[in-house]
Amino acid sequence: MAKAKNQQLDARAERYKMTESGRTRLIEALRTLETEELPKVLEALGEARSYGDLSENSEYKAAREEQAQLDVRRHDLEDLIANAVIVEYEHKEGECTLGSTVTVEVGKTTAVYTIVNSLDANPFERKISDVSPLGRALIGKVVGETAEYEAPGGKASAKIKKIEHI
Repeated sequence: MAKAKNQQLDARAERYKMTESGRTRLIEALRTLETEELPKVLEALGEARSYGDLSENSEYKAAREEQAQLDVRRHDLEDLIANAVIVEYEHKEGECTLGSTVTVEVGKTTAVYTIVNSLDANPFERKISDVSPLGRALIGKVVGETAEYEAPGGKASAKIKKIEHI
């Protein structure tokens, strides 16, 4: 019975697409959290305990809160690492794929985006997720095609001007 229960949990576990280098970054972040950040907080907790009465000890409360936040972060990192599905960017010549850098024209504006997995997405670096509305619309398209997608202001379209695979 326990095995069937574990299989149900495994079937419901969310899988996260990422590159091997992305997984390596997560493992390094977890290592840093466990070997540097958490020991500092535990030390701060010990010091705060030495001040006596914990009910009115703001240093203790702050350290406990930070410990709780680190525990949540550790759990999240462990989940991401355990449920990683390693993908490599496959480049199909002339076609927009995961890893493509795409120049698009939206109205009279030209923009350049790189399509990445959701964990590597960063709008400040113009890296959009392959599961975002625009990213999903661009996948599989070629130069000259128009990708239509649902934007916050309603339907929008982006004409593909250039596709590069770096």
